[in-house]
Formats: sequence, C-alpha cells, structure tokens
Amino acid sequence: MYSREPKSASVRPSRMRATVLLLVIAFFASACASQPITDDSQATVTTGAAAVPLTSPSTTAAPTIAPGPETELAAARASWAAAGLATYSYLFFDDCGECDQLPVQEAVVWDGDVIDPLRRVASIEEAFALIEAALARGDDVEVAYHPELGYPTDLWIDKEARAYDGGTHLVFSSVEPGLPGDPASLDRHLAAKAQWDAAGLGSYEYSSAVICGCEFQVSMRTSIVDGLVTEFDARPPEPTDITFSPLTISQLFEDVEEMLSGQDFESEGIRVTGSARYDEEYGYPIWIGLDIDVLDPQAAAEAEFPSRLVMTVSDLVPLEPDPSSEARQARAKWSAAGLDTYIFDIVFHDVEAGDFTDEFTVEVVDDVVVSVVQNGYEYPPEDVEVTTIDGIFDMLSKWEVAGSSLDVIYNVELGYPAVVVAVHPDGSSGVFSISLRR
Repeated sequence: MYSREPKSASVRPSRMRATVLLLVIAFFASACASQPITDDSQATVTTGAAAVPLTSPSTTAAPTIAPGPETELAAARASWAAAGLATYSYLFFDDCGECDQLPVQEAVVWDGDVIDPLRRVASIEEAFALIEAALARGDDVEVAYHPELGYPTDLWIDKEARAYDGGTHLVFSSVEPGLPGDPASLDRHLAAKAQWDAAGLGSYEYSSAVICGCEFQVSMRTSIVDGLVTEFDARPPEPTDITFSPLTISQLFEDVEEMLSGQDFESEGIRVTGSARYDEEYGYPIWIGLDIDVLDPQAAAEAEFPSRLVMTVSDLVPLEPDPSSEARQARAKWSAAGLDTYIFDIVFHDVEAGDFTDEFTVEVVDDVVVSVVQNGYEYPPEDVEVTTIDGIFDMLSKWEVAGSSLDVIYNVELGYPAVVVAVHPDGSSGVFSISLRR
C-alpha cells in the first residue's frame, strides 16, 4: 500500500528552501539598496550604486563635557602663575550694592603687596582665594577669566543675594605688568611741577594716600583755598595718636623733589628709585612709588626711612574761590604756622564802660592752656574761661552760626584774630584784641 520514493528525492525540499532563502535575501538586499537610511544614529549615505560604509553605533563620538568650576579655577590659576606677575597695576571695581561704594580705582600690587591704605582693594591672588573658598562652601559662583592671563575679569559670588545680603561682585580689568608710569626722575618731576604752577590752581580739593608700612600710613581728603589748607580729613588704617599734617600740591612737589634730588640723602648713603606718573592736564603727581635703599651700613643702622614709600593723589577737583571764606583762610594760615606752644595777650574791652578793660596773659603748651594771668594776678587755668587760639576760632564759628554779627581783623602773617567786634542776637556786644608773643 505504501510505495518507497527514490533516495534522491529526499534531498530536494532542502535545496528548494535554500533557494527560497537566497531569493528572499536578494530581495531585501535590493530593497535596502534602493531606500536611504533615515536613522540619525547611523551615518549611512548612498550615492548611485556605490554605498558609503555604515558607521556602527558603537563608534559614535562621546559628547563633550564642560569642565567643572574647580577645573576652570585650576587652569586660570596656572595661567596667572605662568605670567609671573608679582608687580602689576589694574583697575578694580567693587560693586558692593548698597554699601559706601567706591568708584573704579586704579590699584597696584608691588612684590605681592597690595598698595591700599584703607584695605578696600582685592588683588588677583585674593580673588582666586575668594573663588576657592566659595566653591568649597558650595556657594553659587559665576566667573569669567581672562583668556590669556587667567585672572578673573568678572566675579559673582551668590549673585542673587547681592552685597547687602552676602553677595559679592568684583570686576578686574586693564592688568598691566610693572609699576604705573615711568622711572622716577628729577627732570620729569620738575617739568610736572612747572605744569602745575602754570595751571594756577589756588583752590581745590583732592584725595591722597601715603603707604609706607610705617606709622605714617594714612589716607586724606584735603581742601585748599587760595593756596592754604582749610579743611582735611585724615583716615589712618588703624586708630593712632599720630598727628598728620595735610599738604598742598605744591608742598607735595617740594617733598618729592627733595627726595629725588638726593641733596639730603647722598651724605647718608641713601638711594631712591621707583616710578612716577603725573596728571596730563594739571601735572600733579598721580602716583609716586619709591624704593629707598640704604647703601651705607652705618647709615642703615641709624636710618629712619621706610624701605618703600608710595604717595598717590586722586579725585582732584578745582574749587571756585569763596569771597566769604576770610575766616577759613585765616584759620588755614594759623594751622599752617604749626604753632602749638606760645603765649598771647587778650584784652576784653567794655564798650559801655568806656575805659574798662579786662586783660589776660595766656600760656599754651602743646595746645593746652597751662597758665593764666588776669590783670596781673595768676589763676589756675581751670578757673578762668580762657582758651587757646584754636579755641577762639571755634568760638567765633559758633557765634556766627548762632546769628551774631562779626567784624574781625586777622593777623596778616599768622592769621589769628587780632581784633574782634561782635554783636549778638540778644543785643549784647563785645570787643577784644589779641597779640601773640614770640
């Protein structure tokens, strides 16, 4: 009932399947060759009959990862260190929000030391330290670095907080290697002095600073009227008992000229070198930075000079002369005389009594009244209402504020009030005269 097929027939189906598979493969290969691949992860492009080899997903380039802030800081510090600037000048701005904000300042770092008497300027190195500390605390830090030198050009720490709530915004720009200006020289200094004299500024205000790493370090705002100091505000970096003497610009020129000329220094074995820069319009010194080297070992032991002295002048504003400033000018002249120990006679005249007078002889030592003789009799100073010349200036100022009418003749040479006629708001009046004993 069953018939056996020849053995050769047993292999036919598998050959047919192989043939079908080859046809199927050929069909799909043809279909793939006729359709471009649109998957972005594969870079397959065909041009005519020639196909560009496929790029395997496993060989796709990894995305670029931006360096972290710590890495950026390290790279910036390395660039700054490579520049090797231990002495440089720059512009600095502290955008401190609602604080007593300073304008953009020219700052100097000299051999790593910040030349700033009020300590309100940050160096590049200090800015890097601020960034490092802020990152360690986890603060929000936004900073842009100079592409070549690496210093932070714009630094924000806690930008949203602003300065009044703990935020910081510092801006550094115009970094220049070396000290400002040109090498200090007597010829250049004298030319600048001639320019200042030609400008003819007799009344002006200016800010100045003396930085020396010594007890005379101070920042000042000084007012000059008709060539005389009328007001000044001295701000040392720390409380001190030292008395600071304000200078006019002409006096400042003279002091620097003395140092640069070497007249008083050569005999003591002193050499002065440094740099200087002067205002283009008026000629006054903006920056004087001097290294003071003591060459003589014996003189070195006795020298009282600091090893470095910096003087700066900024914010100079010309003033219109005030015709009613006679009292201020007179007091400035008295202050300029520098007398703190003296004897003077003061005579009070009774206008109503006619010939009645009250005469005092007052001795002042170190600006303190130490003895008083009234009409030939000596009295303890605390028992007599007599004051110093400065105290009399203060008294006249208070009278004027209170509405008194004053007619004053001031001593031409020293400026103290020689004759005073006062009429007070209550109708009372008084006259007194002063003569100073040498």
